[in-house]
Amino acid sequence: MVEVKPNQTVRYLAWGHVNHALKRLVTKLKTKNDIGEYKTIYAMGRGGMVPTRLLSGSMGIKDVGFIDPNDPMPSLKGNYAIICDDIFDTGRTYYDVSKRVPANTIFAFLFARRNVNWNLDVYFGNGILDSSYVVFPWEASEGD
Repeated sequence: MVEVKPNQTVRYLAWGHVNHALKRLVTKLKTKNDIGEYKTIYAMGRGGMVPTRLLSGSMGIKDVGFIDPNDPMPSLKGNYAIICDDIFDTGRTYYDVSKRVPANTIFAFLFARRNVNWNLDVYFGNGILDSSYVVFPWEASEGD
């Protein structure tokens, strides 16, 4: 079940929001000069599973894996990998994982908070302006 802080607004995203963010993310990734070298996409934790499947289909990348941010990092195939997650929120998971992967690993997020450090080498589809708790369409019925 979702853990929402007292007085925190909950924002339920529809599939239309996700599809729009996915299209923007794919467009941004395709501007990267060496994007053709990236043949594997890894889901970062449970939150990255659905976005990774959507991104892999949109990018035509068939090799998909899973990374548990709390476990040792696997050997990333060919060192050209995309790690995908649903939202860049506090950045804690990103900072932890980014220290343990090859430098040419790309991080891709469907959504990102507008108050994050944009000097990072990350790609995102859409920004979220407020601090609301985001519920994705695939999470809407969790805990029912």
